[in-house]
Amino acid sequence: MDIKDGKITCKLNGKKITKKILGRKNVKVGDEEEDRVHVLFDVKFAGKEYEDVEFTLDNRSNRVYPVLVGRQFLTDNRFTVNPSKKFMMVESLTEKAPPDADMERFIKNQKQDFIDRYGKEKGMEILYATAWKMFNKKQNEAFNSVLGSL
Repeated sequence: MDIKDGKITCKLNGKKITKKILGRKNVKVGDEEEDRVHVLFDVKFAGKEYEDVEFTLDNRSNRVYPVLVGRQFLTDNRFTVNPSKKFMMVESLTEKAPPDADMERFIKNQKQDFIDRYGKEKGMEILYATAWKMFNKKQNEAFNSVLGSL
């Protein structure tokens, strides 16, 4: 991501996009808050086009989903979520380690401990989620230090 003259340039699905920065928002992620850039995008969702949808930006280049749809968007547009169903629009998910040697070592060193504590399936979910949380915190700290120097 590149920030210059009140605009941010980033890549989404290999396409370079530049958007005006509306401001910054604190976003709750687990039990912590992250400070993120706030922008508007036009999107196509469930076969319909929506203009000026609010997004906060985070590096999701190595995540299963490049974009998360917010609760407010779903509510405003009368979508409902059935919490008893999971991943209704995908066939399968595979866990992916953060692209960082420290996180890969963390996963390798902690794998058996997480499996012993939580069982194989749940342990691996929690382990990868923990590694991504640690990685994202490190990335956000670096990103915020760049923003702070502007």
